[in-house]
Amino acid sequence: MRVRLAFLLVTVLASGCATATPASFRHPEFRAGAIRRPIVLIRMAVERNGAGGERSAGERSPLPDAFEIAILEGLNAQGILPLDVTVAHPSAFRDARAATGERTQALERARRFGADVLVIVSASVSRSDLVYCRAARRPFVARTTLWTVALEVWRVSDGARLLFEPPGPGLSVSDLEPDCEGGRIARRLTPQEALDAAVRRSFSVLFGRSIPARSEKGRSRDRPFDSARFLVERLEARSNIL
Repeated sequence: MRVRLAFLLVTVLASGCATATPASFRHPEFRAGAIRRPIVLIRMAVERNGAGGERSAGERSPLPDAFEIAILEGLNAQGILPLDVTVAHPSAFRDARAATGERTQALERARRFGADVLVIVSASVSRSDLVYCRAARRPFVARTTLWTVALEVWRVSDGARLLFEPPGPGLSVSDLEPDCEGGRIARRLTPQEALDAAVRRSFSVLFGRSIPARSEKGRSRDRPFDSARFLVERLEARSNIL
């Protein structure tokens, strides 16, 4: 039964059908170039058996921190330095009540910071057995880590939603590349490679253009991310509003 459900998930992602998922929304006034002083809320749900191996109930996944850094580096590469970043850890990716409460708090914080927009990046990392190459001569089942991302942009001044991109094929990344002719795994992405791919897809949707992969050193050669500067400015901004 688990394999059958996994196959249905792959079929939905491949076909672009998501009957239970809200439709994407883009406000006529939304312009990605207008994002200059955002507040960022990262909502990340990681299953205990997700990427990075099995973990006990008390063990914290390193993925949220790595995802936050990748988001900050990606924004920095676009010339955007967020006024504040908050990482939430919802128990479920689609917990609507928790998401509403976190958004309300983030908008209130954004007004205190004088931000122009609130950017919400929701991510889920899960691992399950999926069926690959079912239409080929040699289908196979493989343990797969799946990244699922959703995007939201809210205008701070009036709380209007400017952008909503639900999870779907364009915002999902698998860590497995299949070889359907051979009926085997062609390549496995490392956790960092899968994370970077999820961030690139998110920003490609947000900014409406292709985002290049990071350099071998993990950061843009043209505009390296200054984490120390960001942390200092973030602390100064917090102290000014408290």
